[in-house]
Amino acid sequence: MCVLLLLHVPIQFVPTIDCSIYYDAELLALLLVGGLLLWARRLYAAGQPARVAAMWSMGFIVVEALVGAALVLLQLTGDNPALLRGGVIAVHLANTLLLLGALTLCAWHAAGGVPVQLPKGAPYQDNPYFQLSWYQNS
Repeated sequence: MCVLLLLHVPIQFVPTIDCSIYYDAELLALLLVGGLLLWARRLYAAGQPARVAAMWSMGFIVVEALVGAALVLLQLTGDNPALLRGGVIAVHLANTLLLLGALTLCAWHAAGGVPVQLPKGAPYQDNPYFQLSWYQNS
């Protein structure tokens, strides 16, 4: 059942079946990531990496739903040649990648993975894979 029907939107404003499928998918995604956030809040203390990643995931899924809904409601789908469509889709895809990264980090830390730390200083000086002829300091 379409989310808009659950919100008692008058029948003349109910979108097509394609729009209904999109909203239902977004609702399911919000529920699943919301469940992930509740699970992480119950299982991990504040500040734990898995809990932080779950909170970032929830933020990104909300932005994903809002941007996706804007695409559909502004009719920036299909063969719409508007320049705005390109910008909104770029934001949508960038947010999708950030969401995927947050979910991956949540799974990594929940499975007991060690925290990811970037090396400090000049890490590439001693690594033979990064010693390129044009990069070396002579």
